[in-house]
Amino acid sequence: MTIDNYWKTYVFPWEDVVAVGMSAKFKFPSLAPPPTLAFWRRNGRQVKAQATPSRESDGKDFQAAVLALAPPTVENLTPPPE
Repeated sequence: MTIDNYWKTYVFPWEDVVAVGMSAKFKFPSLAPPPTLAFWRRNGRQVKAQATPSRESDGKDFQAAVLALAPPTVENLTPPPE
């Protein structure tokens, strides 16, 4: 799979992904950017996709569409982990 963000592009196989979910946990919500779709990898790192829809309903639809492409071993994280 390819995540093509503004400053950096990530390329890794779906087999390297353990979970997909929205990531938006901040101590100061008023300063927080909108939630982004995040991919948790087997190595413990998280890759966030920029340009995720900002409305919650659109974000859920986007997450569902991405998970439809994922192998059945990829976990759907709703809500995001702490």
